[in-house]
Amino acid sequence: MFIVRLKLWDERTEKEDGINAVINEIYRRTDDISSAQIMAFAQPMIPGYGVSSGFEIYIQDQKGGSVEDLLKYTRQMIDALNARPEIGRASTSFDTKCPQFLVEVDAALCKRNGVSPSDILSTLSGYIGGNYASNMNRFSKLYRVMVQASPEFRLDTEALNNMFVRNSNGEMSPVSQYLTLTRVYGAESLTRFNLFSAISVNGAPQLITRSTLDNQRFPESLSTGVPLQLLHRRPDIRQKEAELAEAFYATNQARSAFYPSITLGGSAGWTNSAGGAITNPGQWLLSTVGSLVQPLFNRGQNIANLKVAKAQQEEALLTFRQSLLDAGTEVNDALVQWQKAQGRLALSKQQVISLQSAVRSSELLMRHSSQNYLEVLTARQTLLQAELSVASNRFDEIQGVINLYHALGGGY
Repeated sequence: MFIVRLKLWDERTEKEDGINAVINEIYRRTDDISSAQIMAFAQPMIPGYGVSSGFEIYIQDQKGGSVEDLLKYTRQMIDALNARPEIGRASTSFDTKCPQFLVEVDAALCKRNGVSPSDILSTLSGYIGGNYASNMNRFSKLYRVMVQASPEFRLDTEALNNMFVRNSNGEMSPVSQYLTLTRVYGAESLTRFNLFSAISVNGAPQLITRSTLDNQRFPESLSTGVPLQLLHRRPDIRQKEAELAEAFYATNQARSAFYPSITLGGSAGWTNSAGGAITNPGQWLLSTVGSLVQPLFNRGQNIANLKVAKAQQEEALLTFRQSLLDAGTEVNDALVQWQKAQGRLALSKQQVISLQSAVRSSELLMRHSSQNYLEVLTARQTLLQAELSVASNRFDEIQGVINLYHALGGGY
């Protein structure tokens, strides 16, 4: 593992000197190395939270399959992640081809010699892997005490001849005679996530090219006044207009209740309101005088229905007018926001130009006079606040144009 320290920002001014560009260049130059797995990553943004910058996911084996199958599906997941445009690179350090030794204990020989197999394994674990013994307080800190053989005494298999275990007779016996070592390949370590065997996958997002506020192009001037017809694009205006039309037709329907419903058909002669043919109009008129004068008896009810319909139509008209006023207010507010932001932006830009000159003057005074560096810092801080004001006013100007676009019914 190598830790690469980049140069200072002042010496890395080009776009290809960024951390992501450097990582991509490392991958490009090492892409032809097939005998090793090379991973380059940046340090985490917050120290202590993870070992790299980006994201980490776990591929779980919830069916109890083999490690090889889990690795196969993990690599398929990595290929799918690398195929997505928003993912820069995904990889895992897990592999099942790490050289290892398979240790087998001859239990029969251990029994004959009066040695416990568990003692052999614990002795081997202590010398090779290390055992936790106790804690120690020193220099106001807590240290862990580990028991382990020195590295030069556990470098190869010959070191097993120098490791002994005590038998039942109190005699020391070398552990090498009870062990059979076989060279195998397997995983160096297997992580468990939520009780399931899992493989961790680390990845980094793709570098997103972002533009600046100065690159945004919006109209520099707008015509005075906005035609009222543009408000017709707003969905709330169209809804209130449809409700007004519905109330208008309801009023006409209530007014039509004052008249009897008799129609004259060309093919069937006289017909009643149900569409039935009247074969003898004279006789039918004598027998249905009551039905003809029925609207006269329901006049009070029809007048009340008509008044209610007119009131609802008036209410719909007032609601429609209010929606027009609200829409006009939103348009006016957006125009005012845009105009005021433009004025503040022009003043802020002039202020930045003046403060840039003040910073240069303070730097020259510090070099050629007795003025201290505090004056330079104060001038730079004031310039920074002015530049932040320029960005804020530019954002308000853009937001005003966007609000005007929505106020006129755009974006729906």
